[in-house]
Amino acid sequence: MPTSFRSSPQWDPTPLRPAENTVRLVVIPLPRTPLIGRQREARAICALLQRDDAALVTVTGPGGIGKTRLALAVAAEIANQDDRDVVFVALAPFRESALVLPEIAVALGIQASDDDSLVSRIALALRRNPILLVLDNLEQVLDAAPVLAELLVACPALTILATSRAPLRITSEHVYPLPPLALAVADRHPELEDLAQTESIALFIARARALDPGFALTASNAASVAAICDRLDGLPLAIELAAARIPVLAPEEILDRLDHRLTLLTRGASDQPPRLRSLRDAVAWSHDLLSRQEQALFRRLAVFMGGCTLDAAETVCGEPGLDMLEGISALLSQSLLLRSTGATPRYWMLETIREYAVERLEASDERAAIRERHARYYRQRVDEVEIGYFTPSDPDPSHLLFFAEESNIRVALSWEAEQGAIDLLVRLASVGWWDWLPVESIASLYGAVEGTLPLPLAQRPILLASAAEFALGRSDLATALRYS
Repeated sequence: MPTSFRSSPQWDPTPLRPAENTVRLVVIPLPRTPLIGRQREARAICALLQRDDAALVTVTGPGGIGKTRLALAVAAEIANQDDRDVVFVALAPFRESALVLPEIAVALGIQASDDDSLVSRIALALRRNPILLVLDNLEQVLDAAPVLAELLVACPALTILATSRAPLRITSEHVYPLPPLALAVADRHPELEDLAQTESIALFIARARALDPGFALTASNAASVAAICDRLDGLPLAIELAAARIPVLAPEEILDRLDHRLTLLTRGASDQPPRLRSLRDAVAWSHDLLSRQEQALFRRLAVFMGGCTLDAAETVCGEPGLDMLEGISALLSQSLLLRSTGATPRYWMLETIREYAVERLEASDERAAIRERHARYYRQRVDEVEIGYFTPSDPDPSHLLFFAEESNIRVALSWEAEQGAIDLLVRLASVGWWDWLPVESIASLYGAVEGTLPLPLAQRPILLASAAEFALGRSDLATALRYS
């Protein structure tokens, strides 16, 4: 993928150029760092932009995933290989949709007149000019979508490449969701040289070396670097911010601090826009664009660990007057929520985004209510499994539940332990799922059988058996004998 960019100092600000004029208009920023990875995505977007039915291609994804950098690479490729003019318009500074069209006109060298609409002026200027217009950061001015649709209809030679955290939702739009950078495959052990070619790790190495020329991927730090990239979901901004800590911290130390990534990942380049100088700022930018109801749903969904079904989201997070389908659709379109396909689709957040949502939930006055509703929902789910536990079924319904919901059940058990309750613990013991209990629940289990927690007499035998089995599985024979 070429990374050089061309510009035309001979550009006549009147965008009507004679057909025989060979001077091309290319007005795009010049990145000074190489594009790492993304070759597959760049080829796919270039191919889309060649299609007659793709007048608008919108690259979507969460903040910091690299939409702008990829759009610039695609624009450079189009400038190098196509016969179209290429113009870049940065829209991040604007909050009013009415300013979008005038800003486009300024970029094209067009002045509005009193007797013509701006759309008509642009259409007249571009009537003979094939042009690719790159509109960067449209998410905060999505209300401009209708006028952009009008512009595309009026300008058959115009193609728009947009970047946005949400689609524009107009008829001619082709949406390209940008995935995270590729991660190392966990169950393989590639050679060090091959590992260094993995997209996410290659980005970490490049940014680390820019700050510490002596940094290298070695046999001793490779596992930590790979784990950092994995914990950061392959999100380029997060990886760059982690690599910025290399002059002070070793990869192993960075990895140890990622439980508080929003506090750690804060030293972005000073020439980046404010929303990209820290991971918290990147997520906050998207959060602040949500309505109050959407913000409430966003923080409530943080209670789920490992994602949730639609039924779980509606039961735990819903309230009268809150349209859950619309709310989830809004979070999906803003790239704050992801959806996995399968027999039962699940909704989940990147961990870098979920940490911010957890902060919002913890700071709200509904934390206790949402966590209790979450625990109650999973108690009910375990009850459903318990009813059918001894009935013939294939596969065992308890395995289906715990395979999908183990993380959520752990969260519910931790909440119970905080409250000194054991309802879910008793239900889990009754279906035999005691061997992976978290530390807090083991303390509750032992406390219940020791009599330090209230326990109905009928439930004591099953918990005694579970405590004995648990101790035996850990070769603690003395405890196992005491509870047998």
